[in-house]
Amino acid sequence: MRKAAMSMAIVLLLTFPITAYAEEGKTDAGADQQIEQITVLEDLSVDLPAGNEPNVGAATVHYPISVEEKRLNGRNVVAKTYELPEGVDPEQLVEDDFEIDGFLYSRSEILRQELPGETESKLAYTTVSFRTDSDKSGEVMGKLTPVMDYEEDGYVGQLELDYASVSTSVEGTKSYSYAIQESKEYTNLDRNDLSYIPKSITGKNGQTLQLSDVNWTPLGGSMRGDSILPPAYTATAIYCGTATGSSATGYLSSAVYKGIVTKKLSGKVQYTILYEGTKIPTDWGSYALIGFLCLLGAGVLVLLIIFGRKLIREMTVRHNRKVMEQKRAESRAGGDYHDI
Repeated sequence: MRKAAMSMAIVLLLTFPITAYAEEGKTDAGADQQIEQITVLEDLSVDLPAGNEPNVGAATVHYPISVEEKRLNGRNVVAKTYELPEGVDPEQLVEDDFEIDGFLYSRSEILRQELPGETESKLAYTTVSFRTDSDKSGEVMGKLTPVMDYEEDGYVGQLELDYASVSTSVEGTKSYSYAIQESKEYTNLDRNDLSYIPKSITGKNGQTLQLSDVNWTPLGGSMRGDSILPPAYTATAIYCGTATGSSATGYLSSAVYKGIVTKKLSGKVQYTILYEGTKIPTDWGSYALIGFLCLLGAGVLVLLIIFGRKLIREMTVRHNRKVMEQKRAESRAGGDYHDI
């Protein structure tokens, strides 16, 4: 019975220190990992240590450019800052709750700030066309402005009129006809006879004109020496005809505007995710369990010492008795030999 109790005590004594050491090692490793999470990154280009990767989407991993632990308005705060392209959802950067030095940190708020982008410029041209009823310069220029606003493909600015580029052309024509009339005199006719008058002539512009009317002017006889000259006539013939022409139905004008325009390229967006820490309540139950286990181990150790000493004492007594019995037996054996 005593041997069985001592065996159990030895087993407990051997297993208790091993269990306690395993728990302590686990706790230290967890503490080291938590300390790594709060390391402030001075070099903004380095990656975070293992175990501190943020929650990310399936395609792209985004690392913070800085991680800081600080006091903000009396609160313990861990701030992680990212610079991301436009369109990235900041919710995918939020991490699960984590512990540091007895504080539990949870997502508090997300701060957003747009960073300015670069500006790109170029020379832009725009041609405008419009209709007018006349090709007069005053009417054409009256429909133009010195400058015009430009907005295309993200570029904006103002363009100025290139006055040398203004031009006007006929957009369409229509035909029309009109009456023309010409008169022609025929002199020194001996009589007023229509046979002297041509029935048609070619007008100044090449049209064929027909005889319309003739006016006769008689000239009285005159004396030439002893003879009387017969009278003469002057005929004024009137010719009429029809001519055709064309006129513009409208005019098409155009002008060129040119100038420097700029385009603002998209910048990045800076997100700062704040995690607020709350004190983790002390788990007195765990401390009580550890204390109980320590007391139990100490009690087992005391029992082992007591039982060990008692066992050694009993073994010593037994050994001494055995030695004395052996000596007595030897003495008896020696006496019997001398008697013989």
